[in-house]
Amino acid sequence: MFGLVEDRRAELAALCERYGVKSRRRRKRRTTYMERRMAQEVARRGREIYEREIRAEVEPEQKGRFLVIDVKSGSYALADDEFEAFDRAREETPDGLLYLVRVGHRADHRAGVIPAS
Repeated sequence: MFGLVEDRRAELAALCERYGVKSRRRRKRRTTYMERRMAQEVARRGREIYEREIRAEVEPEQKGRFLVIDVKSGSYALADDEFEAFDRAREETPDGLLYLVRVGHRADHRAGVIPAS
């Protein structure tokens, strides 16, 4: 099975190179899981910090960008892509508890259904 995946990746890379298209490979992420109560507390503190300290400063100019807040220190990182925002925040505070916000939106992402025609 793994050989098939590697073959497919190589085929895709060759096609991208042939047609001059940049491949959008996702980097492996270090994922850690926390207890539900702790995750809820991080979310509560992150929303509180955003509303109290950051929102007025970034919202008019940075609408639509992603902002990651370290709830321990209150520092934050802005980027156009959520992965880049997390990477920037991790560079500053590798052991921080991070909370993601999309500036000017109620939610980071949205899901929907497109009806078949």
